[in-house]
Amino acid sequence: MKKRTLFTGITILLAAAMLVACNDEGELEKNHEIIDLNTINSGKDASEVAGDDTWATGANNTYSAHSDKGGQVITFAFLQEGEAKDQIASSLYYFDRMNTRNAEYRLKKSGATSDELKTFAQDQCTEFEDQEISELIHCMDRIQGRFDEIGYTYPISKPVFFAKTTMLEEGGEYLCYARDNCIYVSDAFISSFDYSNPSDQENFDYLMTKELFHILVLNDPAFKDNMDRIFGFTMCQEPMFSDDAADSIYMLPNAGDYDAYAEFDVKGTKKKCVVVPYVPAYSDGANVLDQMQTGLVDIENPSKIIPLEDVTNFYLVMGNNSGYVNAIEECAADNFAMAVTYQKEILYSTPEIIDEILKYLKTGAATETVTGTFRFTGTVTLDD
Repeated sequence: MKKRTLFTGITILLAAAMLVACNDEGELEKNHEIIDLNTINSGKDASEVAGDDTWATGANNTYSAHSDKGGQVITFAFLQEGEAKDQIASSLYYFDRMNTRNAEYRLKKSGATSDELKTFAQDQCTEFEDQEISELIHCMDRIQGRFDEIGYTYPISKPVFFAKTTMLEEGGEYLCYARDNCIYVSDAFISSFDYSNPSDQENFDYLMTKELFHILVLNDPAFKDNMDRIFGFTMCQEPMFSDDAADSIYMLPNAGDYDAYAEFDVKGTKKKCVVVPYVPAYSDGANVLDQMQTGLVDIENPSKIIPLEDVTNFYLVMGNNSGYVNAIEECAADNFAMAVTYQKEILYSTPEIIDEILKYLKTGAATETVTGTFRFTGTVTLDD
């Protein structure tokens, strides 16, 4: 998996690469339909637009990704600093359910609150530079081109929004994340790729495709259901976490609810569990990436975290293509981004996942579970 190795190196050395020149604004406008966002939002009552926790409003122009095939395509817009602040303020669900431990790790101080975090997050918003907008437009064109090649019709008519922040609102630990209909990118991240280098360009597309996955999950329940089923997960209501689980679970900026379970072998007993990231109590100077672990919560006993050492079939269920397995949505997002960006050009540890994703994107046919089917005997062996 040569390309994946290259990608890992780039993420580690983000600050080392330099942004290079790209096409000018005139060429971009010539090749992209620009739509007045007021037209998209027209037909809504004022009460529906105000306080909308899913779709931001107010950006002047929305771009349509280029496609030679026509039909519905990715549409997107760029939020100015003030609009990005409003978008963060509208993420009521995210901040209202955040516990103290989550706020402490993000703000890196004991006793932090979600209200403090929201204010701090708004203060991190900044303006895009023209060159950054240009690169994101080209990226959406390339992703749309891959969708066209696969045969996938992008299902969302409303635009995705891009916002730029320092990323300190997530502890400075993330390159980019998606929440509601908005993809947030950091200034350091977007300036870290050599866009004249095809490999850097491809890696940038991969990360943006991964964030686009979260937008699709939020807005297309059938898409989410089919992606979950590939891994043997079934959609459910998020458990009412209590006690240690409620205190310990870390809310990822990308993943929404922990609302899908799979059957895991826990000390010889089959249990229906959701996969969650969790952290210990915050201590001064603690880094969330150093402290975060992956565990399970039994949906019938959602009061405690089950550590992975008690689970014998975890990676059989999650597959081995991705190490990002602290939530099913993140694991599926990583596999989706691989399937769209690289298709079958690289070797995968669990190629059946990629095959099933590509089949679904091309045909829309209901997916089948392709993981967790091998018997665990101390080592993982594949059937001949």
